[in-house]
Amino acid sequence: MKRNDIVMAALFCAVLSCVIPFVFGVGFVTVTYVGYPLSVAWLILLGYGFFRYRMRAWGSTLGLPFAFYWLFIFFALYYACRFHHDCF
Repeated sequence: MKRNDIVMAALFCAVLSCVIPFVFGVGFVTVTYVGYPLSVAWLILLGYGFFRYRMRAWGSTLGLPFAFYWLFIFFALYYACRFHHDCF
């Protein structure tokens, strides 16, 4: 694979991991079975890009906010509920 292919595939996986739960309805099942596996695929592509192309793979990190969107949201909700008793 070329470097641009890996960057585009990583960005595609990251954006899909953020957008698909909105398309199918935001819920625990949708995010767990669709969003998280695509985030893991993004991490694998990122790791492969850095392994293969070293410092030229920094373009793959553009997907970071998209890939970790749901992980951050669930962590923030868990933290608020667990430590501040602000559950809804």
